[in-house]
Amino acid sequence: MPTKVFISHQKRDRNEAEKIAKYLSRVGIDVYFDEYDRDLQIATANDDPKAVVNAIKKGINNSTHMLCVISKNTLTSKWVPFEVGYGFDKTDLATVIL
Repeated sequence: MPTKVFISHQKRDRNEAEKIAKYLSRVGIDVYFDEYDRDLQIATANDDPKAVVNAIKKGINNSTHMLCVISKNTLTSKWVPFEVGYGFDKTDLATVIL
């Protein structure tokens, strides 16, 4: 499987996470970034938690690596711990601290 990086972040760190996603894309690395996932955006708009979880799982399952963007905002995230827990044995994990 070619390298694909799942970007895990808390919504308040979206701008920084998107800069990282754009940088990785520019240097030829495929990324999963939630803002780019149409299925996730539809699930969120429809307030469909099961579809949200399925979209995130699909993104992780199709990734080789996970990059967790860590900041003080991460302490209030419910999704970052879920993503790390789900992807722990499916991806190579790395962090960047803001």
